[in-house]
Amino acid sequence: MRVEYEVGYRDRFVFNLTHQFLTPSISGAFLLLPLLIFLIEIRTRPLIQSLVGAAIAFLVMWIAQAAFLAIVLITRRSDSVLTQHVLEADEDALRDSTKFNESRYFWPGILQVVARPGFVAVYIAQHSALIIPSRAFRSKHVRRQFVELIKKNMRGPVAAAD
Repeated sequence: MRVEYEVGYRDRFVFNLTHQFLTPSISGAFLLLPLLIFLIEIRTRPLIQSLVGAAIAFLVMWIAQAAFLAIVLITRRSDSVLTQHVLEADEDALRDSTKFNESRYFWPGILQVVARPGFVAVYIAQHSALIIPSRAFRSKHVRRQFVELIKKNMRGPVAAAD
């Protein structure tokens, strides 16, 4: 299967923010301050007011994180990521080609593939992934086929039953 696409700044931002939000250690850290605020507020205020204060703190922290991430991504040089990609799945590996490089990721080395709203991410390391925008696929069906193909190849060939 061959997929051609261009990764834009927005794709990278959405992927990174989603990845951070779904990382248990980051989400846990972001819950500590609101929890502390809730525990302090509950002593002197009604439950609903305390919950709203904690929820606002949580939301403000994520807005600040999104702003910080946007600044970091804007100030980083990322020509080799924000470019046209050709991704090809063949028998032994997943190949990613751009005008800057050509990479080959052997199936056993791919950690996972996830489908999220707006993109598919093929993790080649714990915090590094190939980001494929959903617009790269002709349809939801083709997107689903791509994800299944990656999952199947990651598992390797099924052994014949004796």
